[in-house]
Amino acid sequence: VTIDSSEPVKSVSISVFSQSVTLTASNSQDGYATQFQGTFPNTVTGISDGAVTFSVPTGYTDKAGNAGAAVSNTNAVGCGVQLDNTSPRVSTGGLATSHWVPNTARVDTVLTATFTTTESVTLPTVFISGLQATVTGSGNTYTAAATITTAATQGDVVWIVRNYTDLAGNSATEQTFRSTTITVDTIDPVFSSVCMTSDNTVNAQYATAGDTVTVTVICSEAINSPLVTFQSLTPFR
Repeated sequence: VTIDSSEPVKSVSISVFSQSVTLTASNSQDGYATQFQGTFPNTVTGISDGAVTFSVPTGYTDKAGNAGAAVSNTNAVGCGVQLDNTSPRVSTGGLATSHWVPNTARVDTVLTATFTTTESVTLPTVFISGLQATVTGSGNTYTAAATITTAATQGDVVWIVRNYTDLAGNSATEQTFRSTTITVDTIDPVFSSVCMTSDNTVNAQYATAGDTVTVTVICSEAINSPLVTFQSLTPFR
């Protein structure tokens, strides 16, 4: 805290958040000075974030004995301090995929997370499905984009925001978000079993004219209906 007076005065006192601050006079002559300085440690509990309030009570006088007026919360231009003991956090966010199939992501799909924080912060670090994203933005609004590769974590998209501070230097706690609507799948489906049978009443491994041949396939994951083509019907001899 620095106090400047229009003329040399003495017996100056000040309180910040109703707590007394010890002042030291600069260039004091006979106890009178035009500038006083003091330090207020931010150790008082129960104070809400916001502008730091102060007051200078009456009781100080100039060399002629004139009493000075009380002063409250009057900062010179460019002065003033905001108290901020609250860590920032992500307040809102959303996730989008560039894949043409809704709510899915495969190799080369771009997943984009857009989020806002409770206050202005430094540029965060963001991971999407295990991949570090490119983050753009400023203030309290940011966008993070990651292009999916085979190294991405499969399944529901999980994105993590970490490593950022607010303008006062308060560090944020890492936050993890899980999408229940968008999933990552970079693994191609594989037929684990293919079986061909006929409805021949004598032997299902043979077919004669009029018999129906059925192909049964089992896939490694759920797929849409595959197209099955019989390329040859050469009779067995």
